[in-house]
Amino acid sequence: MHESRRKGRGIDLDEVREYQPGDDARYIDWRVTARKAHAHIRVFREERELPTLIVVDQTRSMFFGSVARLKSVAAAEAAALTAWRALQAGDRVGGVVIGETELAAFRPHRSSVAVGRFLAAVASANQALSTARATADSLGQLPETLARLAPANQRIVVISDFAAREDWIDAVTALASRNATSFVAIFDPLERSLPRARRAFHVSDGMRRVRFDASRGADDYQRRFDRRMDLLASHCRDTGIDLTTIATNDPTP
Repeated sequence: MHESRRKGRGIDLDEVREYQPGDDARYIDWRVTARKAHAHIRVFREERELPTLIVVDQTRSMFFGSVARLKSVAAAEAAALTAWRALQAGDRVGGVVIGETELAAFRPHRSSVAVGRFLAAVASANQALSTARATADSLGQLPETLARLAPANQRIVVISDFAAREDWIDAVTALASRNATSFVAIFDPLERSLPRARRAFHVSDGMRRVRFDASRGADDYQRRFDRRMDLLASHCRDTGIDLTTIATNDPTP
């Protein structure tokens, strides 16, 4: 992930080629030179800094979980692990927190204090979900924010359930050709399949109450989920984006 497109002084050997005027004589490979009867030099692959930008979805659709934890909590845990691992690897770390009422952006810094500020914003957006009502178009601000924070040569990690996110998925994809991009899709087992039961269930979002019969339409319910995930996976393959899925009852990776 950190390899530069440029060749020069570095650690990993990239190739051995014929010596050209202007090459550094210190990198002549004398064994190859003796075998080929003319000078050859070793060319190394340089490493480059790859700042990490973590985009965490903490909007209303993430405020759901039937087992173990909420999707929003699983996303927050994944963001924290990604941030600390990147910092440990020597990378600068920043992020974007998409809350229900606002969007918070943090430029990448190589500092545990900066990571702490970013994760505090994640926790704040997470805790606000229980009472939040949308007052600003936080998702609408994302494309412009990403274009400003990650113009090129960064690692972008997007953590979301990717439910009805076509608008900003396109915005992130537009940056994928210039940045190493990964999607982490969070889902709950109840979103994938309904419990097999010969009775009705009552579901509420705190404002509305819906009754449905779980004995009917379960197969179609699962097909819709599988179709949505297949489309996301296909999109990632076509655009060179890495995709990881995490269920709310999975152990933290």
